[in-house]
Amino acid sequence: MNLLSRLGSNPKIGTRLSFGFALVLALLLAVGGLGYWALSKAELGTTRLGSMAQNVARVGVIDTSFAQLRRNVLIVGNTGSEEAEKQARNLFLTINETGAQAKNAFDEAESDFLSVLPIPSRLAVQ
Repeated sequence: MNLLSRLGSNPKIGTRLSFGFALVLALLLAVGGLGYWALSKAELGTTRLGSMAQNVARVGVIDTSFAQLRRNVLIVGNTGSEEAEKQARNLFLTINETGAQAKNAFDEAESDFLSVLPIPSRLAVQ
């Protein structure tokens, strides 16, 4: 205990103030670094969540288009309507385009996710 009291009282006041300032500055840098790291992780999670939300919206478009496509195919089958056939073809194209967009977005998100993970070379997905 005597050693601690002598250690704190021997240096001059300027030295003690400088040491205290350096300690506070080091703590400030540590807190700032941790905050930056946490925000970058949060940004990654938010970006991933946004891409998932877009894919959910695409699935909703595909689901709605399938229901409309079935309806138009039934109309064409029962009445032979050319307008319903044209709408069915357009819906089929919409389903294909939206599915391709969802697949591309999923593949891109998957490659981004896999690039972040530290996967050993023997377990890497080829």
